[in-house]
Amino acid sequence: MNRRRQSVYVAYAVLALVIVPFGYFYLFLGVRFFRVPSVSMVPTLEIADYLVTVPDTAYEPGDIVVLHDPDVDGQYLVKRIVAIENSVVRAQGGGLFVNGRYVSEPYLYEPMRYDMAEYTVPPDSVFVLGDNRNQSEDSHNWDRDPDKPNAPGKPRALPRDQVIGRVVAIYLPFDRIQRIRSYRLEDLRAG
Repeated sequence: MNRRRQSVYVAYAVLALVIVPFGYFYLFLGVRFFRVPSVSMVPTLEIADYLVTVPDTAYEPGDIVVLHDPDVDGQYLVKRIVAIENSVVRAQGGGLFVNGRYVSEPYLYEPMRYDMAEYTVPPDSVFVLGDNRNQSEDSHNWDRDPDKPNAPGKPRALPRDQVIGRVVAIYLPFDRIQRIRSYRLEDLRAG
């Protein structure tokens, strides 16, 4: 066998070793890859981190997720779920309260500089916030009056089907490669 033909076979073998697993993970397991678009998740995630996500059937408070941008078609955001359906969320005095209980969030960049009146998360929805709360457009302010784009927004949760997947790892840049674990918020369900 000549060297050229041997090189072609080696190239096909290497290509198969890359494409087959990628196809399996992407097509059958739903693994997706994204780039962090903003500073809204600092310090947990930095702008330009590359993420691996996997779909889940039961997202919980504390999960970091990639979701469809509710305001810009075809764009994606990364946020942390802080409350799920039927939960009552409120922000006051720099703290987050879910179902009347203070939520300890050691991952925050800094305390919130805004208050938010009580908001009940609708069925089959999630309430998401950035870890860099004061630099994040998220559930606390997505509902804006189109006639007053500079006015503060009101709270709005997103339907659960807008969540693409839970972030499980940073794969680039090399000095930031790490597994991302959800910070499970204590049981905040009503009752």
